[in-house]
Amino acid sequence: MAGVAGEYDGELHLVRTQRDHDLRREGAFRGHDIETVTMTAPDRHDPSAFLQRLDTAYRHAAQHPVAERTWTLDPPPWWTPAHTVAHRRAMTEHQRRRFLGHRAA
Repeated sequence: MAGVAGEYDGELHLVRTQRDHDLRREGAFRGHDIETVTMTAPDRHDPSAFLQRLDTAYRHAAQHPVAERTWTLDPPPWWTPAHTVAHRRAMTEHQRRRFLGHRAA
């Protein structure tokens, strides 16, 4: 566990409402000492700048003591997993509508 989050920003992320959402999420990550690294379209053709930003993020994250972390990779007891087909098939109909309803749109 490193405390680094990676994202890809395409053209959609330049739109005002999406950019505002991105900045708020980045602030929330920062509030928990999670370093964010963003890849953009030019990085796909020449990833050297992105890899440098990623390396810097990992070095910064390593400076935060593990004992002081306010984040975890362990899901809370109330979490409903949906990351595998088996998890999705095990859901109740209500859970499917609630957590997967956006997929039908």
